[in-house]
Amino acid sequence: MANRNSNRLINKGCNLKRRKIYHQLNKPLTIMTLKEESRTVDLSYVLFTTLTAYFGPCLWNFLSRKNIVDKTVKQLDIYEMLKVMIAERKNDLHFFSTSEPSDTYNLETSMAGRQSVVHGYYGEISKHWMRSPLEVQVSSLSAPKFLKEENIPQLSGDMNKTEYVEAMKIMVKMYRCVKKFLGPVLRDYNLRNRGQACCDSEIDVQALLFDLLDEWHKNHLTKPNF
Repeated sequence: MANRNSNRLINKGCNLKRRKIYHQLNKPLTIMTLKEESRTVDLSYVLFTTLTAYFGPCLWNFLSRKNIVDKTVKQLDIYEMLKVMIAERKNDLHFFSTSEPSDTYNLETSMAGRQSVVHGYYGEISKHWMRSPLEVQVSSLSAPKFLKEENIPQLSGDMNKTEYVEAMKIMVKMYRCVKKFLGPVLRDYNLRNRGQACCDSEIDVQALLFDLLDEWHKNHLTKPNF
């Protein structure tokens, strides 16, 4: 039985596909000190809270007014929504009620900012945001319209406003734990395995986990013995 379960795990692992990993475009020329890195991690937590609690719902509400999002799909995927908005603005000069030549640039800058926060490009965060004091109160967050509009179909198991707020709190706390504790440990482990010195401030937990998965594949995935 144990051997059969192991074979299932191996076959399942063989079917895993590596997703495309993006890295920050401009690598920092000097590495951060641990103190600078810790401050930037704390700032990224504030920025992630802003993205999750305010920016995402605003994007969803805007796109829902234009009937671009499927209102029965209750997801706030900022990456996908920005991709849609960039494509729509390029195809329609009047996509916004007040359009400016800089619209596409601003949307692409927003996408780059989202990538920096989610993927741990701390050099970019420090460069563009460290001097901008921000205060965020999750208790006053914006809510997507699907939580309060009666004409939007409600599905079994949909969250109410209270449940949504609690889920947002859990999400931002999980982000903080991943970035402040898991990320640095994965980075140090990866560098030790490769015999490399730390040369930049990128800590992309997703990429580091894929590196671990690759290592596991090389060390453990062998042809099953039946």
